[in-house]
Amino acid sequence: MSSIAHHGSESVNFELAKEVPTLLRLLDEFSDDPIVAELTISVMSHTLGDVMRKRETLGVYTPYIPPYLQIRPLLDAVMKQLKNPHSSAFLVNHAICLLAVMTYHCGPTVKADQSITNFLIAGLRSKSWEYRCQCLGGLIRMHRYAAKEDVRFFDPSIYLKMTGREVPDHIADVLSGYGRDRTDMFITSKAMFQNQVALQKMLASRDKDRIYPYGLCVSELILETEWAVTDGWLEGPDTRTGQFKEAVYGFPFNRLRDALPHCAALIRANGIPSEVDKADTLDIKYLIMIGDNTGAAELAYEALQRNPNFAYYYYAISLLGDRKEGLRGAKKGLKCTQTSPFVRNQLRQRAVEHAADLGMGAINEAGDHRNLWEEGIALLMSALEDSKTFIKEAAPDNRQMRNVLYWNILLTILIRGPDASSDLSDVQNSLKKLKFTDDFAEYMKQPPPQTQLRLTQETFVKNYQSAIAEWGDIIENYQGFQEETVEPNAKTDDDLAAWLDDMKLDDGEKEPTCSHPKVNVNHVALYQYIATLGAKRRIGLRIRSSAKLLPLSLKTLVLSLRNS
Repeated sequence: MSSIAHHGSESVNFELAKEVPTLLRLLDEFSDDPIVAELTISVMSHTLGDVMRKRETLGVYTPYIPPYLQIRPLLDAVMKQLKNPHSSAFLVNHAICLLAVMTYHCGPTVKADQSITNFLIAGLRSKSWEYRCQCLGGLIRMHRYAAKEDVRFFDPSIYLKMTGREVPDHIADVLSGYGRDRTDMFITSKAMFQNQVALQKMLASRDKDRIYPYGLCVSELILETEWAVTDGWLEGPDTRTGQFKEAVYGFPFNRLRDALPHCAALIRANGIPSEVDKADTLDIKYLIMIGDNTGAAELAYEALQRNPNFAYYYYAISLLGDRKEGLRGAKKGLKCTQTSPFVRNQLRQRAVEHAADLGMGAINEAGDHRNLWEEGIALLMSALEDSKTFIKEAAPDNRQMRNVLYWNILLTILIRGPDASSDLSDVQNSLKKLKFTDDFAEYMKQPPPQTQLRLTQETFVKNYQSAIAEWGDIIENYQGFQEETVEPNAKTDDDLAAWLDDMKLDDGEKEPTCSHPKVNVNHVALYQYIATLGAKRRIGLRIRSSAKLLPLSLKTLVLSLRNS
């Protein structure tokens, strides 16, 4: 059965999964027999994993528990084997894979079991990359059932309403330390004021070209803050009551966002080459405001043919739902010199989100496919590095800071693995910054939503030390299926440079195998060397080595980082 489960088709595994109750009885009767334990856990991992994963739908929570499956006996049997110090790497690998699947479909039951929660948390300090990634994936998926959507829309007028309200000392100290005139609150409020001044000039002017200077002003503000343009209607005082209400001024638009394409058309009609980017910026911003991110990206691709160094175009591409395309856009945009602090931070945040989601997605789908493991790990490394830069450069009141910090905290422990501290000292600075974002949100009366990532991070931090106390010694003995790490050498320099410069992906991937994954940490280590090599390339390093000497398995990494 184990051999069939490893190599069987979906329909075969579907039928084998129906025998899980029998396998559980067998495991209970012969719980001390290592061969029986290995084979039964292996069969259940492959069959149930296949059956339950097929029911998962992207973007929609679709838990599924087969009618023949009793969750509690299964979880008890798995945890009993994981606590057995004599359990083999073969058994542990299958048990963790099974748990990672169960956390999604049985979230409430798994979350209520403190020992399972602790196991997943402690697993992030395993020596094995596979185990660490599986445990993080399981921990994140465990919170899917209770997760809320993140806040997509924000009313920047809240900043104006806060004017004159006393700022708590600890918040004021942090904002002052960063520089008040560099904070998002200050920049957004300033941009809103400048927009209103330009709008009032347009309304008061009798010049036939009065819309044109307004468009120029707004196009510059768009590059400074996400909320340079607020939606609303042109207003004026009622002649009878004096109260402001929607008014008609004779413009070809009455809604503020509708002014953007009209402004863009006038700028293009004026025919000044240096202002073409301003017109495209206005059109792209309009499409983003109406929720047409695909249209915004299409226009950005066209504009890049004319000016490939304008970062805002890549920002539009980074907003795509296609994670790979979005990551590629974010990475390329970060190389542009025609940029601004706002655009650069937005690109960095998108790079973190895309790379982290792609990495976890690759790991969740990896199964026995080694190439997906390597891609996933490399992408998570990329996300961590970008998160560090974002946290260092972005304003502490940046709306995306908390989301980046969630990933930073989790990925720091994941990547440090067995070298991670037992007291969370590795992430103390990030935890302090996260505390500030929560305090600032409370001050703004905008409580952070209980997103899947926030819930995961909270569970992780709350239970970290108890998890180590319960599972630390056991986890330390888990070796996993992996090789010794080999440090990059001069030959790696040559091969990696050639790989990044010239590698083509036309050869495709090797046929997947059903053997157990062995993450080649030599391949994963290549990513860690990219930053250093990138500096060498910028000073003129030229390599003669053939790109064919490098593995083809890091396909996603190449796509996202080749031009970064």
